[in-house]
Amino acid sequence: MKILQIKNNSPSLIRRPIDFLYTCYFVVRIFVALLIDLVPIYPAKLTLEKLTKLQLWYISTFKDPLMGWKSYPGGWFFSFIFCEAFFQLPLFFYGIRGLYYNNPRVQIPILIYATHTATTVFACIFELIFFNVYFITLEDKIILVFLYLPFFVIPCIMILDMVSRLKHRLIIDIKHN
Repeated sequence: MKILQIKNNSPSLIRRPIDFLYTCYFVVRIFVALLIDLVPIYPAKLTLEKLTKLQLWYISTFKDPLMGWKSYPGGWFFSFIFCEAFFQLPLFFYGIRGLYYNNPRVQIPILIYATHTATTVFACIFELIFFNVYFITLEDKIILVFLYLPFFVIPCIMILDMVSRLKHRLIIDIKHN
């Protein structure tokens, strides 16, 4: 099917600014995931002291109740961390490779990732806005929302972009058949 063919003569990644943005986003997400987000699920023997200190610095600096486990004690946020470890992290590497080679096969996984991430980050932002506790001021909430916002906005852009790309490829495929 033509929709899944790799373009061998496609322009380099640097000449595809939106793909370059997504690639940079995925690279940043790899570091954020490995150095901060996933630390709570690392086995104690494998957790480097510096990673724990980095996460504690983040929590104390930004007063993030989600990462500090001070939000509602349910397992919803912990489930998001497992999704990040076992679904998102592998997809970051796959996405980087697919975007680098302009492989259209990466579009559906990126669409799935973006939809999943936009939904989960929206839940986190909503929790941050409406979380009422003495140590989080309105200013703290605003800072946290702005920290989380790019991880919501960029996936929303990815959703619209990937749907558009897939629609375009399907229209071309239908016209040629």
